[in-house]
Amino acid sequence: MKKPKQSSNKRGGWVLAVVAAFLLLYWGNLLRQSLPAQYGEDPQELAGFVRWLLGYVAVAAALAGLGWLNFKGPFRYLSERRQRRLYQAWMLVLWWLLFELLQWRTDYDPDVVEENLLVSALGWAFTAGFTIVLDAVRARRERVELVQQKTAAELHSLRAQLNPHFLFNALNTLYSEAIQQGQEKLSWLIGELSGILRFSLQQAQQDEVDIAEEITFLQRYIHLQEARLPENPQRRLDFQFNWDERPAQVAPLLLLPFVENAFLYGLHPSRPCFLNLQLDADQQRLVFSIENSIIRPQVHRGAGLGMANSRQRLEHLYPGSHRLKVETSEDVFKVRLEIELR
Repeated sequence: MKKPKQSSNKRGGWVLAVVAAFLLLYWGNLLRQSLPAQYGEDPQELAGFVRWLLGYVAVAAALAGLGWLNFKGPFRYLSERRQRRLYQAWMLVLWWLLFELLQWRTDYDPDVVEENLLVSALGWAFTAGFTIVLDAVRARRERVELVQQKTAAELHSLRAQLNPHFLFNALNTLYSEAIQQGQEKLSWLIGELSGILRFSLQQAQQDEVDIAEEITFLQRYIHLQEARLPENPQRRLDFQFNWDERPAQVAPLLLLPFVENAFLYGLHPSRPCFLNLQLDADQQRLVFSIENSIIRPQVHRGAGLGMANSRQRLEHLYPGSHRLKVETSEDVFKVRLEIELR
């Protein structure tokens, strides 16, 4: 599966390269025009300016390197051992070392002690700030990795199991059908259940599956759920799956929680109830909508864990390329999901 926002990052890289190239050309042209006018044709004066400029660049690079070494060494070592006071003591020692280095370079001239103290303080502040920036970048990267690991673990858990109550009820349905009816329907139900288990154990372990496989899985799940429902002439069910059969990929088990909730909370054995499902898909877009009656409103509105997990998966797998709309009225629950497929 492609990394989220890969195309956006690539486009941003091109924009950065163009802006950087423009600024280099613009500033280079300004320097080419101003330096000869300022220093004339004397190469020594121009060389002196270049050395002065490179000296500042070298100082900045040295301070950045010192900050990096401080981050990799004392900061990481003492922070991991929760020795904040020792690290603060080390930073005071570092300030003193920078001051002594400047004193040595100026031959310990007493007339420049104040200047050396100020410059060493500025260098120390730059080093400390650079260390803090590096630590913030590291902490952010670790937080992102932890979120990704947590999401991957939750996804693995979702893939590793279907609702065990559903599986037990499905097996009970097969047993009842074996007693009450002939072997033809029983073999068909067993085939549907076998397809569900095969999908959940094999295809669902992949990052993406073909839309046709996901639709077939949902249809099999619906067939088994319908088989275990008691007769109810006041129940209305409508399932429509439309796709142009061109190959397209989607994350597996993405729609199952919405269908499962609709069967679990929207249907009643004898009272009037309904469930309408429609899925339209092609190579670029998937539109899924489901609408059902609310038989147990308190339970339905309180069962937010599955919906929250679905939102997290969508944010992780399709950031910025999906729209999920959930509407709840007194007796109707609606979900509409649109995904821009990659």
